[in-house]
Amino acid sequence: MAQEILWLSFPEESVAQRDFSDAVRARFEGIFSLADSTSPWRRALKMLGMTPPPADVQMIFWHQGAPYLNGSALAVILSDGTAVAMPDAARGFRFVTPHKIRSIPRVMAAQWRVTRFVQDRLRDITKPDADAIAESLALGLAVQVLLMRLNAAAAARMPEYLAAPDRAPAMHRQTFRWLQALQVRRTALSPAWHAMFADAAESAYSRSLPPFFWAGETAAGLALAPLSVPDVQKAAGGLVSAGLFRGLTVSGGQAAGQGIVVKRLQDAPQYADRPIFIFRHARPETTVYFSQAAAVLFANGGVLSHACVVAREMGVPCITGLGDEFYEQMAQGETPHLSVDAQNAEVRITA
Repeated sequence: MAQEILWLSFPEESVAQRDFSDAVRARFEGIFSLADSTSPWRRALKMLGMTPPPADVQMIFWHQGAPYLNGSALAVILSDGTAVAMPDAARGFRFVTPHKIRSIPRVMAAQWRVTRFVQDRLRDITKPDADAIAESLALGLAVQVLLMRLNAAAAARMPEYLAAPDRAPAMHRQTFRWLQALQVRRTALSPAWHAMFADAAESAYSRSLPPFFWAGETAAGLALAPLSVPDVQKAAGGLVSAGLFRGLTVSGGQAAGQGIVVKRLQDAPQYADRPIFIFRHARPETTVYFSQAAAVLFANGGVLSHACVVAREMGVPCITGLGDEFYEQMAQGETPHLSVDAQNAEVRITA
């Protein structure tokens, strides 16, 4: 029986919620071509000393018009062939190392190569590579390797430790500092993705897409399982009780005031009072609103996304992962007044 393929939602928010023509799809797939030795994906792997999969491996799959990355191939790449992605009992996923003892030297060598890459790139954080897309991909791979160093307890508290690395256990403190710095560097490269796909118009409707799925599940109509820790970041809780929602801390702080749901991203209008901006997705374009915000709330988006990194750097109270139910309730009629406790990742409707 052929091994199932795990497909992961593409992590770059610049390409999320867009409509891709056939030409743009072909351009996107060309970035991840394994058959082309000059593709950005192959160049990124070379930067990190990682072995590419065979040329016939498909790295990109399209689901509901959105790109998904081959997570099974990614697991092999990141672990230098020592780990495989396997479904767990709930049809989530986990990474398994079949021959742990024999794998240790290869895993350590791969980790050391990434450490050298990270140190080299962070010597001059203002000097990006000439190929912004290839470097962005390489940085993303390096982030994934660093995340593999975290134990379950550290992974579960990742939002907190990213906001304040000094609070992390000593053994993980440097890893969180590097994660912070790499994401700042990746954020500076994000406009390259936006420019490359500027002709892919923003979708006229919002799609609620699964964060991952196993090949064949969507066709079979099977339920898609939630994410699981420590393999991937834990999904946020959403509605906790009447009028109280909980998500993931991006940057701490408290705020209270009128919520404003931003349904279409554009040049931010000026507001007399500092509102609490609410977005469905943590898209890079949302950052133009931050200078006016008392707080920023995202229904969807990882704590390592471009927008969340910028919010953290600016010190704007920010919560992500509040869920689509939160966004839909906020978007119905007049947005209520809110109380935001970003440190505890809670939003309460106050009026």
